[in-house]
Amino acid sequence: MWTKWPDLGAASFRREVLTLSDLDFLSFRADFSSPRIIAAYDELSLWSAMFGLLLLDEVSLSNVRKALDVGCGTGFPLIELAERLGPGTEVHGLDVWTGGLQRCREKVEARATPNIHIHETSAESMPFANETFD
Repeated sequence: MWTKWPDLGAASFRREVLTLSDLDFLSFRADFSSPRIIAAYDELSLWSAMFGLLLLDEVSLSNVRKALDVGCGTGFPLIELAERLGPGTEVHGLDVWTGGLQRCREKVEARATPNIHIHETSAESMPFANETFD
């Protein structure tokens, strides 16, 4: 079913009623080990950076010696947090995404952020004792 919208000069618009078969793209399976997919995901941080920075502005960072970023992916806000806390702290990031963590390691090395420790593991099997983090 098509409905013609009013002519708006050079462009005219049509409205289409979607069916379930039109949503086949939702079953798309990305190869998360692909460098192109990793790079594209890493670019998303640029769009959400403002919100991540606002979050970091609201979190009290005084007296923090150890911090944890669960699901750190390619490193945002993990690296920003480590840089704000400084070299006298430990900031741990964990994720199950091998490709994302490799990209994170590259960024940590490029930015010379020695207080970051990256762990390839899930939140369900964290290698830390209770009350490890501030």
